[in-house]
Amino acid sequence: YWLGRASYQRALTATELGSSAMEGYLLTWADGKPLYVLWSNDDQVREVGLPAVQVQVMDMYGDTMGLISDGDDGQEDGRVRINVGPNPIYVRVLR
Repeated sequence: YWLGRASYQRALTATELGSSAMEGYLLTWADGKPLYVLWSNDDQVREVGLPAVQVQVMDMYGDTMGLISDGDDGQEDGRVRINVGPNPIYVRVLR
């Protein structure tokens, strides 16, 4: 659902993702806000920090996994922290 309403922008770098074992892409959703597609290439679950105040996460089957907000990790730093494993997830920035 989200990909059909998004425009590809670019691949994310290993520096942005925090590991060369991660893969990620930045798209722009229909409302102009970022949409990230993320997964790990090595079966490990890794934490990725993204610039956002609040995001909605959806799994590869289209099921909503919940909302994550800046500060959920104990720090308000303008970033959300998301655990990402080998199955792709979609992260839509809400604010």
